[in-house]
Amino acid sequence: MSSQATANRPGLLDLVEDVILLILTDYCDIKSVLQLGRTNKYLHHLALVHDVWLSLVAKLVERRIIDVRQPGSERLEDLSTNQLIDKVKRIMLGPKTWSHQDSGSSPNVLDKGLHLNDELVRPAFPPTSTPPSESRRTVLRYIPRETPLGVWDDMTTLLPGGEYALFLNSGRLECWSISDKRIWMHTCAIDGASVMDFAADFVEKDQVVILTCQSTWNGSRKNFVEVTILDLKNAKSRLVLVEPAPDVGYDGMYTSAVGGKIAVVTMHGATITTLLINWSTLTYVGLKASTHGIALIPGYIVFTFDRGVDLFLAVCPLASFDKYWVGINEPPNYILLEDLEDLPLVCADVPLTPEQRTGYLMIRRRKVDLWVCQSPIEPGVFRVWVYLGTTGGSRVQLGVYQLIVQNSGISWESMVVQRVVAGFPFGMLYSGHRVVDAGRFKVIPQIVPPGPESDTARVMPFNLPGCRDCIHVSPYSGAITYSTDEHIVIVHYD
Repeated sequence: MSSQATANRPGLLDLVEDVILLILTDYCDIKSVLQLGRTNKYLHHLALVHDVWLSLVAKLVERRIIDVRQPGSERLEDLSTNQLIDKVKRIMLGPKTWSHQDSGSSPNVLDKGLHLNDELVRPAFPPTSTPPSESRRTVLRYIPRETPLGVWDDMTTLLPGGEYALFLNSGRLECWSISDKRIWMHTCAIDGASVMDFAADFVEKDQVVILTCQSTWNGSRKNFVEVTILDLKNAKSRLVLVEPAPDVGYDGMYTSAVGGKIAVVTMHGATITTLLINWSTLTYVGLKASTHGIALIPGYIVFTFDRGVDLFLAVCPLASFDKYWVGINEPPNYILLEDLEDLPLVCADVPLTPEQRTGYLMIRRRKVDLWVCQSPIEPGVFRVWVYLGTTGGSRVQLGVYQLIVQNSGISWESMVVQRVVAGFPFGMLYSGHRVVDAGRFKVIPQIVPPGPESDTARVMPFNLPGCRDCIHVSPYSGAITYSTDEHIVIVHYD
């Protein structure tokens, strides 16, 4: 193309204002709007138009990153531009009373979210012993069941969007609406079984796929997993598959995750066994490997693995396993991840101290937990948190990485690696806050803000009366969900 033809091509500023606004609302993400708003005064003005931010926030609600409107709260349409920006700012920085944030609202505040390293090491907030301010507390009353042997009976998860909660009531999984109504009870396909662990993900607007990891306790133990599709609006479920799982000889041995059509189950024992299940095609892949903390993102699997005394964080396309899938009814054919030399792993090194490599951190005693949060302002960008410790060890660390999965390729950025002194995390917020258990004989939940861990005065207490052993932390809203002896409690914070 000639230089004159290029010069005559119309640019963005040559378009009429309505067309530019259409581009901003229908085709731009938040990061793009922020960047265009810094170009000149005219685009800065358009980047602050109410309809632009209404569209951006509505998309986050649709993606269930922002909790849906609760009864009695304002509609999105009734919020000002600054109030809409505040909703995004809250995701990036956490609840205001968790960080003592400035109440001012401006798109410039969100620029912090574009610089992960600056955001995660910002100065500590003033020490306080006052619990964070609550904006809403929802209490659901349930009927306790008799507890079967060896079953954790208090796991509760608030589903993305904040409308429904899954509750493990003494080995039986239940789904509750926040309007205080139990809409569904799971029935195990095998008699005498109890649910040990579960995971869920939305596959359509009102449909959620639920993975349950189960064990039988009457006589010889058997392990198996089920996948169920639950229609939340009609309160109807459909059993998709039941698949046996190896007995690794331990109680509470499951960790699980669901991402779209893929479910992953890891069984921890003398060896670590992982099942990748495609519930839509009724196929699976069995892996035996030194993997820990597996998570799923669209089209990829994220995990850590040992190689000698080194620890790595890896991402791999799920399509790489295409030739290894077998039918659910076929005999298991477990493959060793280390033997798959053609597997296109993109790895990041998890730094270990010399003491961790040679002393107390023995390979089989590693405890690694993984949390992955997709960026609310930029597609294909994820924050990955790696919690590294030992069974019974007190010296642990927490690292955060940025994973970029875009058309230009896949890459890791190591952002912060810090020592941890404040207890095991129940969960991480996208903002970098975490909720930890600081107790020894009973649960003492606390908030730890992002940044170095040298100042224990930065830890903030929670007020969760009657809280049992397990707490769920919503990664974007910061909502805390837990159970007492008679209630499911969901707490949102200012």
